[in-house]
Parts: sequence; C-alpha cells; structure tokens
Amino acid sequence: MKNKMVGGLFLASCYTPPSMCDVEQATQTGLYTMVLEEASGDCGPVGEIEIELNNGIPFLDSASGCTLEKYEWTQEECYSETSFYCRDDFWYMELDWLVVSNESDPDVLNGSLVTYMARTTGFYSCESEYSFKATK
Repeated sequence: MKNKMVGGLFLASCYTPPSMCDVEQATQTGLYTMVLEEASGDCGPVGEIEIELNNGIPFLDSASGCTLEKYEWTQEECYSETSFYCRDDFWYMELDWLVVSNESDPDVLNGSLVTYMARTTGFYSCESEYSFKATK
C-alpha cells in the first residue's frame, strides 16, 4: 500500500497542467501584410494583400456586403474564429477565418481562410482553403 501511495505521489508531481496562451487578443489588431497560399480547392491564388484586423476580425471592404455571423476568441490557444456571409450584385461568399497569434512574435499571425464563392448569376462557384502568414 505504501508503494502505491509513493508511486501515486511521484506521478502527481510529474503532472504539468496545460499552459494558457500568454498573448492578449489585442495583439491581433493592426494593418497586416498577409500572404495567402491555396492549400486546396478551385478558386485560384490570392497572393499578397494588405488587411486591417481588429482583435482578429478582418475588416472587409464595405462594398462587399459582408455580415459578421460568428466571432470567437479562444484564449487557451491564442486564436480567433470569424465567419462572414457576403452578398453584392455579383457574388455570394462565405468566408471562415482562423487567426492564430504567434507567442514568440506578436507582430506575426498565422491561420487559414476557407471560402465558398458563387456568382449571383449561378454560372460559377468555387471552394478553396488557404493558409496564411501575416506580418505587421
């Protein structure tokens, strides 16, 4: 019995609780140069863009008719998730962003963008997933 207690105490002393992310959500704010690479899909390349983020939420062109449908910040893992639905005279789009803080460099973000786009005329649609690195 004594050996079991000592063994249990030894195992308990080795336990390390999961660490919390030390980066604040506000570090995901500012003007970024973002390089997007298509990982899969058929929408085609995007390349490099300039984009403004506020607490991980991308500011999209007001003419795109986008509405923020979902927003969530997960402090434990330093990421923001946003979903937009957009509609203008030419396109319907669904944009799902995952923005991840870099704990060693607060001026760098990584993440992904999943898109669905369809012409309002119904003649064309595509889906793609992009990975990105963004730098202030």
